This record gives sequence, C-alpha cells and structure tokens, in this order.
Amino acid sequence: TVLIVDDERRVRQGLAENVDWESFGFKVIGSESNGQRAYEFIEKQKPDVLLTDIRMPVMSGLELMKLVHKNYPSIKIVALSGYDEFEYVKESMKYGVIEYILKPTKISELKSVFEKVKTLLDDEIKKREQEERLRQQLREAQPLLKEKYLYEILKGKIENADKVWEKLRFLDIDIGKNSFCVLLTDVAVLEQQKNDLSEEDRHFLKLSIMNIIEEIVSQYCKVSVVSPSTPSIAILLSSDSKDVFELEQLK
Repeated sequence: TVLIVDDERRVRQGLAENVDWESFGFKVIGSESNGQRAYEFIEKQKPDVLLTDIRMPVMSGLELMKLVHKNYPSIKIVALSGYDEFEYVKESMKYGVIEYILKPTKISELKSVFEKVKTLLDDEIKKREQEERLRQQLREAQPLLKEKYLYEILKGKIENADKVWEKLRFLDIDIGKNSFCVLLTDVAVLEQQKNDLSEEDRHFLKLSIMNIIEEIVSQYCKVSVVSPSTPSIAILLSSDSKDVFELEQLK
C-alpha cells in the first residue's frame, strides 16, 4: 500500500489516478497535502510505502520522514524532489529514504523505483515468515528441550553455573536460585500395566501424571517435572527463599 504526499493537488491526483499501481504490485490508499496530515494518516493506516515531496507547508517532507523513520521504521520512504533540491535529498538520506524520484515524474522511473521497493518488501516478508516458522518449531520443541536440559542438570552433566542460568532463561524455566530439592520416583502403575498398555498409552499416562504433579506442587513452590526414563519421574522443587525447610516439608 502507498501513501502519496505533495502540496500540489495536480501532482497528487496525477500520481494517484494516472499510474497503473496494480501493475507494480501496489495500491494507493491515500493522498495528503502536507506532512502533518500525512503523519496522522500513517498513525491510523500504516502504509507499506510513503511517497512524499520534500518541501511542503505546515510540516515539511523532511520532518515527516524523520518522524516516520523514528516511529515506523518498517515503512519504506521514497522522496519526490526537484532539480534544485539536492541538499534536501542529501539530508533526507539520514531518515531512511531508500530512493528518490525527480519531478516532473516519469512513469518509467516510477516503475523502476517501485519494482525495487516491491522486491525489498517481498524479501522482508519472506524473512519474517522464515523467522516465524523457526520460532514455531522452537515453541513446539521447547517441552522436549526443557526436559532434556533439566535431566542433564540432574545428572551433573552441566558444570558452568553461568551457562546453566542463561540456558534456563532461554528455555523459560523458572527455578529459584536459593533452595533446591530433587525427588526421584517410580510410577508403579506404569510398571504394573506394562504389558496391558500400548507404548502410546503409557506415554500419555506418564504425561498426565507429570502434569498433575506439576499442577498440585506449583501451588507451594516452583516445580519442574522430567522423566529420565519410564517409569521414573524426577521432580525438581525450588524456591527463591533460603529456607530449605519448606521444601523438605513438601517431601
């Protein structure tokens, strides 16, 4: 989407109505006569591209660019300029302007510039989609990563304390720093019904038991539950309090 800003009405209308924006992959969603009105529009509509003149009354294009660059950095800015405005164009580059177009505007130049802008926007969309896929994969894998890492801690495989806390924060594991207590137990029902339950049913039953333990114990202290192996369950109790007595009582 594109917002056109120019104090000359004929320029605004010409750009909005006489250019086949859809052939570039864009749509004009508004046009304004000065920077102040344009910024108010941007706050509500948030266009992908700002096509703006530099010298305008009320609020200049440079002031508008500065505000947009600061508060809406994802919006691409293309400047319209006259032949005698080189110093303004040079200054505008500080505010994130990616291209500028000379007045009077030629359709061929406009098309060339907006094809570049479209490529830039498409690349950013692809990058965001890839990042979101990776974040989703991490979210889905996080329960397994949590369990694996906590088990490594319990087995004493992690030695560097600073790295432990850094990894715990990364995995969003809330463990108190002052008091710890570890319980290791076997779930009898899993062993007793070993031959009566499928592997999937045993896994589901174990997860259900772990969730129940975590739900109940979390009312009293911080808790993390992991399963080193079937039918074993390890329960890590922790507290920010230095008084271990409360944790001992829970045992």
